[in-house]
Amino acid sequence: MTQNFAGWSKRAIEIAEDKKALHTILLDVRRVSSVTDYLVIATVENGPQMRAVREAIRMDFKEEGLAPVHMDGEASDRWSVLDYGGLIVHLMSSEARDFYRLENMWSDAKELAGSSVKRRRPAQRSRAKKNIKNTKSAKNAKNTKKNVKKKR
Repeated sequence: MTQNFAGWSKRAIEIAEDKKALHTILLDVRRVSSVTDYLVIATVENGPQMRAVREAIRMDFKEEGLAPVHMDGEASDRWSVLDYGGLIVHLMSSEARDFYRLENMWSDAKELAGSSVKRRRPAQRSRAKKNIKNTKSAKNAKNTKKNVKKKR
Protein backbone atom coordinates (compact mmCIF):
# COMPACT_ATOMS: atom_id res chain seq x y z
CA MET A 1 0.00 0.00 0.00
CA THR A 2 1.41 3.38 -1.04
CA GLN A 3 1.32 6.04 1.66
CA ASN A 4 0.53 9.71 1.06
CA PHE A 5 3.53 11.05 2.95
CA ALA A 6 2.88 14.61 1.72
CA GLY A 7 -0.46 14.47 3.53
CA TRP A 8 1.04 12.84 6.61
CA SER A 9 3.73 15.56 6.68
CA LYS A 10 1.15 18.33 6.68
CA ARG A 11 -0.78 16.54 9.40
CA ALA A 12 2.38 16.28 11.53
CA ILE A 13 2.87 20.05 11.17
CA GLU A 14 -0.74 20.70 12.22
CA ILE A 15 -0.40 18.50 15.30
CA ALA A 16 2.95 20.05 16.29
CA GLU A 17 1.57 23.58 15.94
CA ASP A 18 -1.57 22.62 17.90
CA LYS A 19 0.80 21.61 20.71
CA LYS A 20 2.55 25.00 20.41
CA ALA A 21 5.72 23.81 18.66
CA LEU A 22 7.61 26.70 17.09
CA HIS A 23 9.32 27.31 13.75
CA THR A 24 7.81 24.32 11.99
CA ILE A 25 9.13 23.58 8.55
CA LEU A 26 8.27 20.94 5.93
CA LEU A 27 10.93 20.01 3.40
CA ASP A 28 10.41 17.93 0.27
CA VAL A 29 13.69 16.02 0.01
CA ARG A 30 12.69 13.51 -2.68
CA ARG A 31 15.15 14.95 -5.22
CA VAL A 32 18.08 15.11 -2.79
CA SER A 33 17.62 12.10 -0.48
CA SER A 34 17.36 8.38 -0.97
CA VAL A 35 16.40 7.91 2.70
CA THR A 36 13.05 9.69 2.93
CA ASP A 37 10.62 11.87 0.97
CA TYR A 38 9.72 14.55 3.54
CA LEU A 39 11.25 16.08 6.64
CA VAL A 40 9.31 17.93 9.30
CA ILE A 41 11.41 19.97 11.72
CA ALA A 42 9.89 21.73 14.74
CA THR A 43 11.24 23.46 17.82
CA VAL A 44 9.91 22.66 21.28
CA GLU A 45 10.61 24.66 24.41
CA ASN A 46 11.00 21.91 27.03
CA GLY A 47 10.89 18.19 27.76
CA PRO A 48 7.19 17.91 28.58
CA GLN A 49 6.30 19.72 25.37
CA MET A 50 8.66 17.42 23.41
CA ARG A 51 6.88 14.38 24.82
CA ALA A 52 3.43 15.88 24.23
CA VAL A 53 4.13 16.71 20.57
CA ARG A 54 5.81 13.35 19.90
CA GLU A 55 2.99 11.36 21.51
CA ALA A 56 0.26 13.41 19.81
CA ILE A 57 1.77 12.75 16.38
CA ARG A 58 2.43 9.08 17.15
CA MET A 59 -1.09 8.45 18.48
CA ASP A 60 -2.85 10.36 15.69
CA PHE A 61 -0.93 8.45 13.04
CA LYS A 62 -1.46 5.14 14.86
CA GLU A 63 -5.23 5.70 14.87
CA GLU A 64 -5.03 6.09 11.09
CA GLY A 65 -2.95 2.91 10.70
CA LEU A 66 0.54 4.39 10.36
CA ALA A 67 3.22 3.22 12.81
CA PRO A 68 6.78 4.53 12.98
CA VAL A 69 9.52 2.40 11.47
CA HIS A 70 11.86 3.75 14.13
CA MET A 71 11.76 6.20 17.05
CA ASP A 72 14.73 7.75 18.80
CA GLY A 73 15.28 10.25 21.59
CA GLU A 74 12.32 9.24 23.72
CA ALA A 75 14.27 10.06 26.89
CA SER A 76 15.84 13.23 25.46
CA ASP A 77 14.77 16.81 26.06
CA ARG A 78 16.95 18.01 23.16
CA TRP A 79 16.03 15.96 20.09
CA SER A 80 13.45 13.32 19.26
CA VAL A 81 12.88 11.60 15.93
CA LEU A 82 9.87 9.77 14.52
CA ASP A 83 10.77 7.87 11.36
CA TYR A 84 7.86 6.76 9.19
CA GLY A 85 9.94 5.77 6.18
CA GLY A 86 8.76 8.39 3.69
CA LEU A 87 8.48 10.98 6.48
CA ILE A 88 10.90 11.81 9.26
CA VAL A 89 9.79 14.16 12.05
CA HIS A 90 12.50 15.96 14.03
CA LEU A 91 11.46 17.63 17.29
CA MET A 92 14.31 19.69 18.67
CA SER A 93 15.09 22.11 21.48
CA SER A 94 16.08 25.56 20.21
CA GLU A 95 19.68 24.92 21.30
CA ALA A 96 19.88 21.64 19.36
CA ARG A 97 18.24 23.20 16.33
CA ASP A 98 20.64 26.14 16.34
CA PHE A 99 23.59 23.79 16.71
CA TYR A 100 22.68 21.18 14.06
CA ARG A 101 20.87 23.47 11.58
CA LEU A 102 19.21 20.60 9.72
CA GLU A 103 17.39 22.93 7.35
CA ASN A 104 20.77 24.20 6.12
CA MET A 105 21.96 20.65 5.52
CA TRP A 106 18.97 20.22 3.22
CA SER A 107 19.27 23.63 1.53
CA ASP A 108 18.61 22.06 -1.89
CA ALA A 109 15.27 20.68 -0.70
CA LYS A 110 12.02 22.42 -1.53
CA GLU A 111 10.28 24.06 1.43
CA LEU A 112 6.57 23.24 1.28
CA ALA A 113 5.19 24.69 4.50
CA GLY A 114 6.17 26.38 7.72
CA SER A 115 7.93 29.45 6.40
CA SER A 116 8.54 30.73 9.93
CA VAL A 117 12.21 29.71 9.65
CA LYS A 118 14.48 31.43 7.17
CA ARG A 119 17.08 29.04 5.86
CA ARG A 120 20.48 30.67 5.54
CA ARG A 121 23.54 29.32 3.89
CA PRO A 122 26.59 29.05 6.17
CA ALA A 123 28.33 31.91 4.31
CA GLN A 124 25.45 34.22 5.15
CA ARG A 125 25.71 33.21 8.78
CA SER A 126 29.42 34.08 8.93
CA ARG A 127 28.80 37.43 7.21
CA ALA A 128 26.12 38.20 9.78
CA LYS A 129 28.58 37.41 12.59
CA LYS A 130 31.21 39.65 10.98
CA ASN A 131 28.70 42.50 10.76
CA ILE A 132 27.91 42.11 14.46
CA LYS A 133 31.61 42.11 15.31
CA ASN A 134 32.20 45.18 13.11
CA THR A 135 29.28 46.98 14.76
CA LYS A 136 30.63 46.15 18.21
CA SER A 137 34.12 47.30 17.19
CA ALA A 138 32.74 50.57 15.87
CA LYS A 139 30.81 51.17 19.10
CA ASN A 140 33.89 50.37 21.19
CA ALA A 141 35.98 52.76 19.10
CA LYS A 142 33.44 55.57 19.60
CA ASN A 143 33.31 54.92 23.34
CA THR A 144 37.11 54.94 23.53
CA LYS A 145 37.25 58.30 21.69
CA LYS A 146 34.66 59.76 24.08
CA ASN A 147 36.65 58.56 27.11
CA VAL A 148 39.88 60.08 25.73
CA LYS A 149 38.15 63.44 25.18
CA LYS A 150 36.68 63.39 28.71
CA LYS A 151 40.13 62.77 30.26
CA ARG A 152 41.68 65.78 28.47
